[in-house]
Amino acid sequence: MKYSGYDYFTKKEEIFTIRDSDLVIRSKQSQSNMIKVLFEPETKLQDSLTYDLTAWALPYVFGLRTFGLMETIETSPVVFESDYEAPLDEKTYAYIAPWENESDIRFLSALIEKGLKVRFLNKPTIIESTEFKRGSLIIAKADNPSDNFIDKLKSVKKDLAYRRGKPVNTGMVKLGSDLGANSIQYLKPPKVALLAGSGVSPTTFGEIWFYLEQTINYPVSILHTEYFKQIDLTQYDVLILTNGRFGGLQITAKLMEFVRNGGKIICLGNANQIFVNDRDTQLGKAVAAERNREEFGYNPTGLKRYENRERSEISNTSAGSIYKVYLDNTHPLAYGYDTTMYIIKQNAYVYPLLQGNTWNVGMFKEDSHISGFVGANLKPNIPQTMAFGVEKYGRGELVYICDSPVFRGFWYSGNILLANAIFFVGQ
Repeated sequence: MKYSGYDYFTKKEEIFTIRDSDLVIRSKQSQSNMIKVLFEPETKLQDSLTYDLTAWALPYVFGLRTFGLMETIETSPVVFESDYEAPLDEKTYAYIAPWENESDIRFLSALIEKGLKVRFLNKPTIIESTEFKRGSLIIAKADNPSDNFIDKLKSVKKDLAYRRGKPVNTGMVKLGSDLGANSIQYLKPPKVALLAGSGVSPTTFGEIWFYLEQTINYPVSILHTEYFKQIDLTQYDVLILTNGRFGGLQITAKLMEFVRNGGKIICLGNANQIFVNDRDTQLGKAVAAERNREEFGYNPTGLKRYENRERSEISNTSAGSIYKVYLDNTHPLAYGYDTTMYIIKQNAYVYPLLQGNTWNVGMFKEDSHISGFVGANLKPNIPQTMAFGVEKYGRGELVYICDSPVFRGFWYSGNILLANAIFFVGQ
């Protein structure tokens, strides 16, 4: 049945169809005030001097298409049923799992822990009348020839109560590459390290540590800045840098050597500034060119009142506002997404689009600001800039993510993005 309602994603009245599986949340109930707060599409602030989060609508947190209606919809109570899934048996050629949310990431982590080899799709594929999107996981019998392959796979699925995949009995496809083709890559399990200690923001460090150990249950080594220069980084594949003040640590040369030799660094938030200040990177070159064009540094402000200093400063900040990011979802960093996603923008850093041997996987456009406070000076500078990018450097990669995609551990729609950066980019 068709209805008209406010579309949170387009911010306009739209005609849409309600399906049997859709959830309906009534605003007229005992928790109506809570519903109003959690689904407020645009927060109304009494004062711009506020906390570091000014928007939190759940449709953007979960990346879930949502409509607000003025009329009543006839519904029936929710009945949660287990998804039916064909059983695994000796005829099974492969098991294919989707790549859409954190349960799929946990499934991958468990497969790796069990020692099962996994491939992933790099293009849409149709097999046995089912379409699988980019990033879908393939666990094939031919890649795991041990006698107990089916038992191992069943054990992982049972432990996680995972029923989202599909067993297939052939590797031949109607669209895409056959499942045994060389173009379908093996996923090399990455050894991940996370930088901690002096100079690193404990809040954003905690977000990522929690994400790895609790959300996706993947092992991580914590490396401290105090002894970072003595660490042999060749034993790791991925190094994650979170927000911090890295200027006095003098670690840039060691980081660049790690990437040149085939490592991957994932930079979150102002950790990107390490590579802004290195003119050998395409990010550094792009920012330098932008500064030269705009003559950064000359900004006469006239007379200012001291008592207004805090209010003046917030004109150049973003207080936890929601932004829409436009994606190139053919790139591994954006597998599992449609053409857009939503993030919490927490900082005032603005990065120009990359040139050269790079990919601008996510970018902000004119309509990207969705909700929350953004300073009047900062806001016009954000459109047509990079949100996420990947730079090939030597034999490795630099992954630039301008704001933490898993903000405070509750921004669930960013879980897949960070997993893509860890598992898929550079494979």
